[in-house]
Amino acid sequence: MRNPFLDGMPLPVSSTQEDLETISKNKLSLLFDPALFEIREELKRDKGVDLVVELKHEGRYTNFRFIIQLKSTSSIATNRDGSISYPVEVSNVHYLVNYGMPSYYILYEHSSGKFYLEYVNHVYNNLMSKYGESKQPKQFKVRFSKPFTPELMQDIYRQTFDNGTLLRKLMPHLKVQDTAIKQQKGIVIDGDNDVYSVEQNMAFIEQFGFDLLNHAAFLRIVEIEQRTHPRTSAPAIFNLVCGVAYYQRSNLFKAMELLKLAQQEITSFSPDIQSMLTYTLTHAKYLLGMMDEQSFKSAISKVMEFDNLGSFLELEKANKTFLDSIGKDRDRINAFYKTTEQVLREDQNNKSSHVMAYAQLLHAESKILVNDYSKNVVYIIGRVKDYGQTKLYKAWTAIEAEYSKRLKTVFDYAFHQENFLGMTNLGMDKMHWIYTRTFLNHIFSNWDKHTRTVDRPVSETDKESLLSAAAYIDKLSGGYEALYHNENLVSALSTKYELLHLAGHLQEAANTAERIREIIEANDFNGLRNKYHELVNGGTGYETFLQSFTAHLDNIFNAAKACGLEQYMLEDIPAESLVSMEEDLYWSIEKFYEFSFPE
Repeated sequence: MRNPFLDGMPLPVSSTQEDLETISKNKLSLLFDPALFEIREELKRDKGVDLVVELKHEGRYTNFRFIIQLKSTSSIATNRDGSISYPVEVSNVHYLVNYGMPSYYILYEHSSGKFYLEYVNHVYNNLMSKYGESKQPKQFKVRFSKPFTPELMQDIYRQTFDNGTLLRKLMPHLKVQDTAIKQQKGIVIDGDNDVYSVEQNMAFIEQFGFDLLNHAAFLRIVEIEQRTHPRTSAPAIFNLVCGVAYYQRSNLFKAMELLKLAQQEITSFSPDIQSMLTYTLTHAKYLLGMMDEQSFKSAISKVMEFDNLGSFLELEKANKTFLDSIGKDRDRINAFYKTTEQVLREDQNNKSSHVMAYAQLLHAESKILVNDYSKNVVYIIGRVKDYGQTKLYKAWTAIEAEYSKRLKTVFDYAFHQENFLGMTNLGMDKMHWIYTRTFLNHIFSNWDKHTRTVDRPVSETDKESLLSAAAYIDKLSGGYEALYHNENLVSALSTKYELLHLAGHLQEAANTAERIREIIEANDFNGLRNKYHELVNGGTGYETFLQSFTAHLDNIFNAAKACGLEQYMLEDIPAESLVSMEEDLYWSIEKFYEFSFPE
């Protein structure tokens, strides 16, 4: 409608572009939920910011903000990929990047009534990628390809909220440092946008480090150590805890570095912690090949002479005493039972100690049982028509079943306590027991008294059992890999190699051996190289037992021959004589140790 009164007045002229900008602002404002966003126009000395938007959270203002530079066009041709190119001032890009919170370009395309969005930081990265720091043009074309959808709105809210939260956490740390303080300070932002100072991280490890170690939270400790930089020094406890965590995750060089720093202040620790530090450092040196096996055993023996070792090393000492002691097996195992009982009584609520102690007892029992079984079978091996019907075999079967039941009891307890390392170790003990009982029964059932050897492969039933155990080890190996227990992983794969080798799957065994070698090389386990070479060169449990057992029977036969009794050794045992001989079966373990677990 014309108004003659206004025709001659010198009033500001309205442009189509300004009208578009007004339309676009009005329409854009309608897209923001007022319960979540408070929109404010930038009116004072606008240098390239059209809207400042503040977030609301549960009905409260947050002061978390983002900015929008709004562009409008009446109509524009699209690119081949469907995007729309629109030029912006390069100075404006830099200006928006300088804002401490997220910023966005939004383009309104009038003919379609659609809005498109582009992140300013993406625009900046594209600009820098194309032109670098120098010789930048005055304008830069932005390719708008993201329609402004409700999902994109949610992303803007989340990004702004996360950035605001991060800055809120960061601000208390961004204070002017006293120039008189020479210690170097550091701030770390982790993957969850939590902010920590170096001092906070070290204090956390000092307070909770041993608890984290007890719960096998080695990865968390390592992550904290890696974000505790720069630092000029650290408390001895921090170095010790982090060193043990790196050791458990097979990063031996880093473990050595931290453990040596802790050792410089070893007198600040209690006697049991001093022992643990020396023990771990010694073990790391051995694995790295810095000492031979004899020197390692000598060093460990010295550690075991310390007072107040703590439950872990006291149990290790008890196990070592059992292995090194001589005398009757019955006396040795009963002494081991008694010492273990004393250690656990002093640490009766430590669930991890009980799992470790009972696992060690099971190891000791397996050695005693195998030894007894072998001694008993010497008198009848190869000289009975049906070994499976002998009193000895039936007694062994009952004992083996009871032993397997005990092993499962400890495994189940470790599982319910979420002691995944202990559970995995016990699972491996079970697989090794399956291997041992299989090759023992194979040897004792198929012994040729004339050639004094076993010249037939394992039965199909035994082969199936061996291969099933090997497949189960693959699952257990995944647990060791997840925990970065590469030394245990080598041990697990060594057992798998033995299972496959006995089953006659030689190519799969060779592949497993190659994987073992690669792990040893990758982790610098120089101390394990000799064991590896022994294993793949006739050193499996089956091969070494058969060699030793054959030598023992050869000595018996030669002694009988010297007395003119060799023919007696080649005759089958009459049924009535077998009954008499089997009355003298001897087992060193009269009664298994009774397990008792903390609630």
